[in-house]
Amino acid sequence: MQKSIFLFISCVSLLWLLTSCSQTDKQVPESALRPGTTISEGQMPVGEIINGKPRLDIDEAQFLDQWNRDLKLSGITSNLTKLELLEYQSQFYLMARGEQFQSSKLIETDLQGRAFVAGIMCTTSDYSSEMRCMPQNKLQCFPCQNKGKCVKTISL
Repeated sequence: MQKSIFLFISCVSLLWLLTSCSQTDKQVPESALRPGTTISEGQMPVGEIINGKPRLDIDEAQFLDQWNRDLKLSGITSNLTKLELLEYQSQFYLMARGEQFQSSKLIETDLQGRAFVAGIMCTTSDYSSEMRCMPQNKLQCFPCQNKGKCVKTISL
């Protein structure tokens, strides 16, 4: 009987602890952002856009390793090996490519031109003939022009 009461109290306490603790998402001041951007405090820039020219400023091998792990959690064994910051239709993207897959993430910039990853990633194995499997916004991918498969995933 005492074990049951102890177990019940422990479960209720754990449940209360998990639901009462909340993590606030601190935002960078609006004055430092371009309109429409929502970059969280502590989010690390991946590069910068200077005079319209993108430049990566990260450890590419480490970043690609994490990107591959994020995709693996979604059931995609990608082996991405090349990373670039590029512009497509007046929007910047971080694009990773491997032998079989291409994956991209939307980039937002602050007023200083620092580039941050925003939202989802979009991945396809049809990239030899497909350019549009990229985030349309923070929530959805552009549909593939060649009717190929474009998979939306959320990175950690």
